[in-house]
Amino acid sequence: MKDERFLKLPKWTQDYISKIERERDVAIIALRKAEDHSKESPFFYEDLACTGERKGPSNLRFYIQAHHIVAEYAGIRVELYCVPNENHMRFNFGDIDRSLEYAVMTPVSYQQYEIRNLNNAKHWR
Repeated sequence: MKDERFLKLPKWTQDYISKIERERDVAIIALRKAEDHSKESPFFYEDLACTGERKGPSNLRFYIQAHHIVAEYAGIRVELYCVPNENHMRFNFGDIDRSLEYAVMTPVSYQQYEIRNLNNAKHWR
């Protein structure tokens, strides 16, 4: 609810003040997101973007404030946990409905694996 003094102002002034308040709110949300993305954490994603700082794209790193992250794609669910007290990571994978019956992890290169949902992989049948 607005103050009585605000309601006594001309309509154009009320609109202008309301617009400034909305812009401030949007700026605060953007600042909080930027702070979250710049505060280091165990999880992050990287993206290439042309920011104009130099020729070509810049590699940008955006941090995710969490100790557990989940990705779901092509019928596969992958979970990665940081276990700070024990100083290690835990990796779980399976199919999206969590039955864990039909997900297959296959080595494809040095320290690289392919995870497939067996139901969607034609060459596995």
